[in-house]
Formats: sequence, structure tokens, C-alpha cells
Amino acid sequence: MLRRVVIPAVLLLLLTACSADTEGTATVDPTLGDGTSAPTTPAPTTSAPTTPAPTTEPSSATTEAEDGTPSATPTDDVPATPTTTPDPTPDEPATVADPGSVDLVLEEIARLSAPIAMAVRPGDDTLWVAERAGRVVPVQPDGTVGEAILDISGDTTTGSERGLLGLTWSADGDTLYLSYTDTDGANVLAAVPVSDGVLRADDRRALLTVPQPASNHNGGDLQLGPDGYLWWALGDGGAADDRFGNGQRPDTLLGAMLRIDPDGGDPYGIPADNPWAEGGEGAPEVWAYGLRNPWRFAFDTVTDTVWIADVGQNSVEEIDRVGVAEAGLNYGWPHREGDEPFDGGQADGPTVEPVHTYTHGRGCSITGGRVYRGNDLDALRGAYLYTDFCDGRIFALVVDADGSVVEDVDTGMSLSAPVAFGEGADGALYVLSLDGPIHEVTAR
Repeated sequence: MLRRVVIPAVLLLLLTACSADTEGTATVDPTLGDGTSAPTTPAPTTSAPTTPAPTTEPSSATTEAEDGTPSATPTDDVPATPTTTPDPTPDEPATVADPGSVDLVLEEIARLSAPIAMAVRPGDDTLWVAERAGRVVPVQPDGTVGEAILDISGDTTTGSERGLLGLTWSADGDTLYLSYTDTDGANVLAAVPVSDGVLRADDRRALLTVPQPASNHNGGDLQLGPDGYLWWALGDGGAADDRFGNGQRPDTLLGAMLRIDPDGGDPYGIPADNPWAEGGEGAPEVWAYGLRNPWRFAFDTVTDTVWIADVGQNSVEEIDRVGVAEAGLNYGWPHREGDEPFDGGQADGPTVEPVHTYTHGRGCSITGGRVYRGNDLDALRGAYLYTDFCDGRIFALVVDADGSVVEDVDTGMSLSAPVAFGEGADGALYVLSLDGPIHEVTAR
């Protein structure tokens, strides 16, 4: 059935139910051709043998190997790998947030089935929410839930840490980008075009497919950067202890932050300022490496920084904050877990020093958040909100003009199974729980 729903001042989107083809896209619009989808693009990396994984939480830390053997324990007697602290951001605002001075609460606005990521389309107030099983659902800021515009449940699974993991819109709103794992467990970055006000679900095509050797540590967060390029964070391949040796290899797409130009080639282009755009020791798509399982990253356009939350293994959870233009950085895994030595090795060069860490006495699996830049909560403006999947408390991290932490404030807000933060068109912050609720951060 062809359904059209009016979206104020923006476009009409085709609201569809699932009718899988070779790409598993939604119901075919009769105005399309034969509905044939583009073939999957092979990943420029080598697939390792598949290893079964027992984990069930999509962002949880792995504390033992998939065969049940204990994970390596960080060693204290290993000389520390040299680290680098990102340069201070020259345009850092002079005012510092004061989150402890405001009484914050979470207001539930809607409830979906395992919501896992959120994006807004330029010029549209709608909150586009991804459900882990494969649907994309529109939610209005007042909590009104519409019908799903897309359903790829036939092309993904929710075992271990898999599923539909991220989404973002192009700057002109004419393409919806998806990040998900396919039925073979590979990470897929796909594009779904909008034409004549209709989301053409059957024209979904894979831009990049990266085989995963295990079912955990998929990462999968996807954001359109302020530079107009797609940034895609992938985990190290899974299991434990960087078993597949991807962390310190910039020539693999795993354990890395990728950056591509979706409009620069077929199926995509490489930005000229990527550190290995012309070849060398790294893959052209790689912007940074040395990540374990980056579970959410976000840009702060006011300070031209990117914040990355990297899930730890045995002991330490990590938050990194670097300049958007800083290319080729090494975040240290597996030689370092957060700010501690891990496997006894040393990187060939310096590694990024986290802006903040906490130990597993407080949680076990960080869920990265966003810097608040809305207009309704003045005391919160400029603070980075984040949480932990296992603990659920929401903290506000405040840094000064030099990027040094001023305070890490327990906001008093908490929820179960938090997996993502989202930002509305007006700067409002939302928190998604895998248990179903979507909350807005507000003041009493």
C-alpha cells in the first residue's frame, strides 16, 4: 500500500511495511522500476573466520574471550605509551557550564521497540528513530509516533551486538544513510534516496560493507560531519583482547573511525585530506584508529571538536575529545585501555590521551552522548552528557577553554539500558533506552 504523510514544510515520505528483496528493503513504490537493489560493495579489508559470541547487549563491554577464557588483565609495570593531548580549541567559549546548578529530569515522550539511534533531517523537527530490529520511525517532539518509513528487519539480526545501529541524513535531506549489520554479521553503510518527496526504500544501496570476524564490537555509529562527509565508527572485530589484531592496524577498517565522501565517487569518494588518501600504511577510508568499540560519537560545532566514547574491556571506560581536523590519530587500543596500559605493547608513535576516564566500579560500558547547545537550559550549555549501559546514571562533563576537565557532575538523572543520545532540531537532548522509552532532558 502506498501511503503519504504530510511533514510540515518539508516533504512527503513513503510510509511502508517490509517487503524484502535482495537488499531487504521496504514496500515497493509503484512508480519505481523493477525494485532491484544495488549489489553490496565488497569491503576493502580481509574477512577473518567467524567466531560465535555469547554477548547479548549491543554496547556492553566484553570481559572474557568468546571461548570463555579470561581476558588479559592490564599490567601496571609496562612503560606507558607516549600520549598526546589535543591542542586547545581557539574558539572555545569563555563561559563554562554549571550543570550542578540546575535540577534536571528525564521526561518520557514516547515508547518504541528497542530504540537505538536518532537523527534529524535538515529543516524538519521530526525525530527519526532507529529501532534495533530494523525499523525507522518518526517521532514528533510532542511524542506523537508515526508509522515506520522503512523496515530492513529481513536484512539484519539482533543477536549479540548486532542490528540497525545508526542513521543520519544528508545535508540536503535527500538521502537517509543507515548503519547496520547484515545477516552475515558484516557492518553495512547504506544509502536510501528521497525522490519527489518519497523515500525510495527499494533503491537502498550499500556504499560500504566491512566483514566482521565476530558478532560483538560492531560500533556502528554514523554521523554527517560538519565537513559534509560521513563519519562511521567501527569496533575492533570483537571477541576480546583485540584477538584479531586490528586495533593498531590503520590498514584495516576495523577499530577505526572512517570518513568518506558519499557523493565523491561510485560508490563513494575519499576526502583528499584523509591521512592515507593517497595510500601508504593506512586504508584510504581511515581517519583515525586504535579504537576498541566506539559506542557513540558526536560533533560540537561551536568548538570544532568531536567527542568519542570508547567501551573498555576489564577496567576503564574512555571519553576522547579532539579537534575535528586532527587526522591520523591513534587512540591506543590494545596497548592502552583508557589511560592505563593493557597488553604490554607500545604504539609506534604517540597515542591520544583521553579527556576523561572512569573505572568499572562505576559502570561497565560507556554510552557516549552529546554537548548540549540548546537554548532552554542555560546552565547546561557546553556540557557533555553521557551515561553507562550498566549503571544508567547520566553525568555532565565540563571542560575549560584548554580542554581540561573542570568537573564531572552526577545530574541525578538515570534510566535503564541507555544506548544513545539524540539532539532535536532546536538543540533539545534526548536519551534512548533499549527497554523502549525515549526521554527528553528537561528541568523541573
